[in-house]
Amino acid sequence: MADKIDRKRKSIAVLIFLSLVVPSFLAIPSAALAAQDAGPYVIGETAVIKSKILGEDRRIFIYTHSAYGEDESRYPVAYVLDGEWNFLHTSGVIDLMSSRELIPWMIVVGIPNIGRIKDLSPSPIKDQPRGGGAKAFRAFLRDEVFPFVEASYRTEPFRLLIGHSLSGLFAVDTLLSDPTLFNAYIAVSPYLIWDENRFLDQIPETPAGRIASRTFLSASLGAEPRLEAAFERFERILAERNSPGLDRYFRRFPDCDHETVYFQAVVRGLLDIFPDWRLPPEAAAAGLGSIRKHYDGLTAKYGFEIRPVYFVIHMIGSDAMERGEIDEAIRILLYAVGLNPELPHAYGSLGRCFRAKGMRDEAIRNYEKALRLAPADAEARRALEEMKKKGT
Repeated sequence: MADKIDRKRKSIAVLIFLSLVVPSFLAIPSAALAAQDAGPYVIGETAVIKSKILGEDRRIFIYTHSAYGEDESRYPVAYVLDGEWNFLHTSGVIDLMSSRELIPWMIVVGIPNIGRIKDLSPSPIKDQPRGGGAKAFRAFLRDEVFPFVEASYRTEPFRLLIGHSLSGLFAVDTLLSDPTLFNAYIAVSPYLIWDENRFLDQIPETPAGRIASRTFLSASLGAEPRLEAAFERFERILAERNSPGLDRYFRRFPDCDHETVYFQAVVRGLLDIFPDWRLPPEAAAAGLGSIRKHYDGLTAKYGFEIRPVYFVIHMIGSDAMERGEIDEAIRILLYAVGLNPELPHAYGSLGRCFRAKGMRDEAIRNYEKALRLAPADAEARRALEEMKKKGT
């Protein structure tokens, strides 16, 4: 019995891996790719916000993954500072990790700089008298960028801020001064020595419970001796405050320097914030109740409704069908079509299940639905012809 359960779990683990790497309904034949016209490869869009707060036009970059247009799902938003440098590769990291179900699919918004020191620093200093515009820049995000993005794209009420160096300082400053502006923060090599270390000196004494709602922070540092003492002090400050709503992670990357730490720190930060996102094989093996419990737990943790990716559930249901667990397969596949009623593949699988149970009318209804959505589905067409010809 134990061997049977173990084989079932291994089967589902392999199935999930394959469905994540090469989802069958997303695969594009090489011949089809070759037949397409050559043209530009576009990864995102550019928008311009005429900012009354900053008194200038500001560009933003927006990335949505390839499945964004397939249904009406909504997505968390990752806001990437220093967007002229970090938008492209951060979008790639998020796309790769979300396609493996390690993190949620997200919309990525890059915010390039015009006056980097002015916008991102918390106070003016002797050498940078134009600094200290962080408060106004936060107002720009809150009152102009967020409303634009949330009106233009299907977003969930979960925002992530990613910053490096001076923009990492801005992320920390935002967490301390307006913690509910974002739900999660990734601060890479935050420049906490700003103003000769006075930034940390001036953190106001606040009640331990200030960050009461669930908030996530991943802060990272490479081999950067100038920043080490301030980084350690910041870690101690948060430990002393002991805010009950703050999940905090402090990471060191001794093999990286200030220029190379960003890449590893963003990956690690995303895993810190979403450590249990992927559906475990044992949960998939335990059936629909366990699958739904996993996603209900994520919903409770992150504060917005989280549903599984359609094709993963479809593949789990198909695997149950292949093992002969027809009733469980039907339950899982009905859940899959409930997630996305306009994708055809689960209807064909349901047709096979109902046919195996001798439920002819239900089988025909699901095969016909599959063909309405995918007229080229040869398997569904052949099954319908056989059933109507034989009357079985």
